[in-house]
Amino acid sequence: MRSRPTAKPVPRIWSGHTAAVLATGPSLDDAQCAKVRRTGWRVIAVNDAYRLMPDADCLYGCDAQWWDWHNGVPEFAGAKLCHDPGAAKRHGLRWLPCRKGDGFSSDPTYTHCGGSSGYQAANLAFLLGAERIVLLGFDNRPGPRGQTHFFGEHPDNSGQQHFRLYAKSWRSVSPVLDGVEIWNATPKSALPAIPKKRLEDLL
Repeated sequence: MRSRPTAKPVPRIWSGHTAAVLATGPSLDDAQCAKVRRTGWRVIAVNDAYRLMPDADCLYGCDAQWWDWHNGVPEFAGAKLCHDPGAAKRHGLRWLPCRKGDGFSSDPTYTHCGGSSGYQAANLAFLLGAERIVLLGFDNRPGPRGQTHFFGEHPDNSGQQHFRLYAKSWRSVSPVLDGVEIWNATPKSALPAIPKKRLEDLL
């Protein structure tokens, strides 16, 4: 029987910090990442967002297939996490399980799944103890050219069929959770529930 990697509790090492979670929506760009970089905020890059923020603190991707496509992203120097134990073992990632549940998990040994890497990454920021979480690249809608990601499409061409699922998951997240503020700074985002504010007003 194959052994699973060890799941360790997430430490609250970001207490008192703002955390930016960068998803891969079509609105994410170099200018936004440059502004975030100048703040000194903690940063979690989701999937290919590491291309625009290679110096992020963490890289999170829930799908084993994505890590396989990118051979575990060996060039990324920060912490790399995945909820899939097989991918974690193959690529030397930290394994952080996810479970079904409404809202964010407050148990440091797992996140709630929420149907997407972006949701799980935001839950990770919460578990790390961030006092404020800022979402960027969470468009939940296609861009002006119909693209679903800032870089185009994934090799399997997955895209718009997931938007409805993502929206349903986020409706269960409180914009203020145990004193932690969550703001959506994604321009023209179609993500429900999380209040929107311009990135410039959060800097």
